[in-house]
Amino acid sequence: MALDTKQYNALDLAQPTNFRSMLNSGSFLYGVGLKIAHEEAARIEHVPLNATLLVSLIKTIQYHSAGSMVPFVRLGPYSPDLVNYALTGGAGGIVQPHVQNADQARQLVKLAKFAPLGERSYPPLDQAGPDSEQHILPTGSVPKADVCQIYDVWNEHAAVLCQIEDVEGVRNVDDIAKVPGVDALMVGAGDLRASLGLEVGSQDGQEPVFLEAMAKIQRAADANGLAVLGFAMTPDILQRRIQLGWRAFVIHSDASAIYKSGVQTLEAQVKVADAAEDIPVTVSEVVPRQDINRDSHIERFPLSQGKIPAIEGEDIKLQETIAIAVYFAKLHNKRKLLGDGSLKQEAQIISWVSWSNQELLVVLSRWFLPLIPNLTRPARYDYDEVESGKADSLAVLNDLERQLQARSTKYLVSDQITLADIFLTIILSRGFELVLDPTWRAEHPVILNYWTSVAEWDFVKQVVPNFELVQKALENVEPEKVKRAS
Repeated sequence: MALDTKQYNALDLAQPTNFRSMLNSGSFLYGVGLKIAHEEAARIEHVPLNATLLVSLIKTIQYHSAGSMVPFVRLGPYSPDLVNYALTGGAGGIVQPHVQNADQARQLVKLAKFAPLGERSYPPLDQAGPDSEQHILPTGSVPKADVCQIYDVWNEHAAVLCQIEDVEGVRNVDDIAKVPGVDALMVGAGDLRASLGLEVGSQDGQEPVFLEAMAKIQRAADANGLAVLGFAMTPDILQRRIQLGWRAFVIHSDASAIYKSGVQTLEAQVKVADAAEDIPVTVSEVVPRQDINRDSHIERFPLSQGKIPAIEGEDIKLQETIAIAVYFAKLHNKRKLLGDGSLKQEAQIISWVSWSNQELLVVLSRWFLPLIPNLTRPARYDYDEVESGKADSLAVLNDLERQLQARSTKYLVSDQITLADIFLTIILSRGFELVLDPTWRAEHPVILNYWTSVAEWDFVKQVVPNFELVQKALENVEPEKVKRAS
């Protein structure tokens, strides 16, 4: 049975939900992480930034979810000043990364708790009230108290989490877990694996040294009644963490979602052709900018330079999206995705496919790709270049609006959907998901109506059941600044 988060709310959403009790409820907890410095993203998921924006994002999550989501904050290294801001803002918990010993854990508890448990400064009086007393909800409230000091609400509700992600932290994890006031251990598997001398950037593995480190963390938590949580971004990792004994999981993030959607632009074009032509295809999922450029992939597909997608059949290997899509379109030719069989229509379709993939996608990527943070191999950011990419994208899209307005057929080449329409629609969807906001869409009704008609095609919906339309475009903000503050 799913946990009802609202049963753990304080009476006022300005105060923290009782995340401590939720962690000990026996239910699995699932969450997401935010790396983008924007309140639109915070309506879905959240990680802290600077103090002012941090409080704003916490409250955005609290109020837009009506208390059904619990924001908890992973502090930046050496940022004790943010503890009070985060908790005063209403965060349900705080996470200190790279905790390596019990002294660091004790210092975190002191910063997070009011006296007599710690040394946290009083919050603003507008939250405390003139008498500093208020009623709180029965579930998860201060035991045996109908009325309590508001400071007790924070002490009892807000969870203190120590992140273990170094060899030194694992060595001292038993002492860390015994510190009074520590509620949970969060595992940073990527940094931990790097600290153990394992593959940098990897999130899981079966190496004995890693498995023993994970088991030691779990044993320390179990011995002291603490929950264990961390990232579990794939079904396989999630299953292994559940078996290990974890209780809470970060299963997604905005940055991975956005960039994965970009890679899926290429995959979706091919998959729609697969679906329309009824071609059985086994898909191997990859993590963008992490699993690509591997030597094994380059060895199998020498011309790929490590890029995706690529296909391998009984007697064929192909790379490059257009080549793969054309191959699938012609393999059975059920849906006439390359036209009526005439050289003229096929050439027109290939022309649109090439323009969409090599012109439109490239110019749109200059606008939004540098804005995506927390990538293993990030695109280079330059404010003026992003602005230039935006201006060029808008100019190209204005030309497209006029060209679609002047067309004499329902779709790009004929009255039937072809590969040209699939490519253009999937690539336009990246813009709709990231930067082409409601104002732009209202000013370009021809593109929007055309895109909608193709997006609703059964074979497109088999691959992408629901496209997201951005409500506020990503701002031109340097991702590295977001990464340093997160």
